[in-house]
Amino acid sequence: MSTFVIILLVIAVVWIVSQISTLKSRVDSLESKKLDSEKENESIELVSIEEESDVLDSRKYKIVHFEDEEILARMYANKFKNEGFEIKNFSNPPAEPENLIKLIQTEKPDLIIMDIIMPQVDGFTATQVLKNNPKTKDIPIIGFDNLAQQPDYDEAKKIGMDDYIVKATLTPIQFVNIIKEFLQNPKSYKPIFGEYKE
Repeated sequence: MSTFVIILLVIAVVWIVSQISTLKSRVDSLESKKLDSEKENESIELVSIEEESDVLDSRKYKIVHFEDEEILARMYANKFKNEGFEIKNFSNPPAEPENLIKLIQTEKPDLIIMDIIMPQVDGFTATQVLKNNPKTKDIPIIGFDNLAQQPDYDEAKKIGMDDYIVKATLTPIQFVNIIKEFLQNPKSYKPIFGEYKE
């Protein structure tokens, strides 16, 4: 075999080896990118699951809100809905006690937010009706108004409200977080019965 042929064979072998090495590097690179992509997708999936879980924690709760100020009712409804709650607003409790009981039995709320000063029936009276009826007495009621005197707090406790918070002392999102805490951790919840203080 001539020297020229041998040189050609050597060059061919070197070229083949270099091509194999290049091909292997490309395969390794592709596999690495694929693994990175899979990890990223797993991370995104986990974040989505966590975010969905946070919303579902609140979404299972239904609230009935008695509030006669339409602007306030809409504002709080939006805040609660954004946090995943189901909320129904009524401008007044029904004047007839039996109709109030029927309404609450129909809605089946996990909690009632009760304004106090309302045109037809005040919140204290409505609370007494609900707390004195065996069908509705166990539904938590939180008073939410701007009455800010000690006799108001005492009355709220006396008639069986689970808490009473002065509206003007906290932001809507702070109130939503308080309700969330109450519903998710009722045993460790500390009632305010007065002005909210951070």
